[in-house]
Amino acid sequence: MKTVPKLISGAERVANALHCARTVCARAYPGTPATAIFESFRSMASEVLDVEWAINEKVALEEAGASAMLGLRSVCVMKHYGLNVCADFLAAIALTDYLPGGLLILVGDDPSGTPLEASRTLATMVHCLGFLS
Repeated sequence: MKTVPKLISGAERVANALHCARTVCARAYPGTPATAIFESFRSMASEVLDVEWAINEKVALEEAGASAMLGLRSVCVMKHYGLNVCADFLAAIALTDYLPGGLLILVGDDPSGTPLEASRTLATMVHCLGFLS
C-alpha cells in the first residue's frame, strides 16, 4: 500500500516532535503561535499526559518546571511577551540546576515587532543564566 504524504503546519510538526520525545507534562498560556502548538499537542494527548492551560505564563513555567524537577519531560509554551512575565522564575530555574526530566521552553516571537518586552531583548539574560552555550 502506497502512503500519501500529508501536509502539516509548523505547529503540528512541533507538537508531533513533542509527542515523539515522550513529553508528559505540557503547560501554556494562550496567544499566537502558542495556541496552535499547544492545541495540536493536546489533540495527540492521551490520559497519561498532563496537558493544561495556565492562568499566566509564570504559572505555566512554574508547573512545567516542577514536573521537570520530579523527573517528567515537560514543555512550557508561550507567546513572546510571556518570557518577560516569567523572567524571575526563569532565573530561579537556572540557579536550581536540577531538572532531571528535562524542560523545553517554547517562545513564539514576533520578528517584526519592536516592543521592549519582546523575547529578543531577554536573549542576553537567558544566555548569561547559562541556558544557551
